[in-house]
Amino acid sequence: MEIRVTCPKCNESLNIDTYKVGMHTQCSHCGYMFRATADEVPVTSSPAASTIDPGTPGTSLFFDFATFKFMIMAHLVIVIYWMGTAACLLFGLITIMAYDNLGVGLAIIIAGPFILRIVCEYTILLFRMNATLTEILSKMQ
Repeated sequence: MEIRVTCPKCNESLNIDTYKVGMHTQCSHCGYMFRATADEVPVTSSPAASTIDPGTPGTSLFFDFATFKFMIMAHLVIVIYWMGTAACLLFGLITIMAYDNLGVGLAIIIAGPFILRIVCEYTILLFRMNATLTEILSKMQ
């Protein structure tokens, strides 16, 4: 959303984004730098401009899925972790029983899920950063 501000030097009206309120703004007419205040008048938009843009996340689940705005992998990481942990346990037990190698089997059982957990946490961290940045972007618009 935009608001209309007036340059204190040349008295020209400017439209600026609302997130720039309180920040220094440069007049496009005279180049004067001034601080935009919050008591300015919002710019009225036409009804067509206020409709939801189909390119923004959250308009429809299918659209978000089709355009890769809805991340599936973020939800599957937990399932992959538990499946990997079960596989480590199974392979560790097979190593102990079939090959009579207690050390390697215990290493697989203990270290496997730990390493897998670290990899999954970093993967989830990337998706959470993406979600946070998307949220910040939507608040700025």
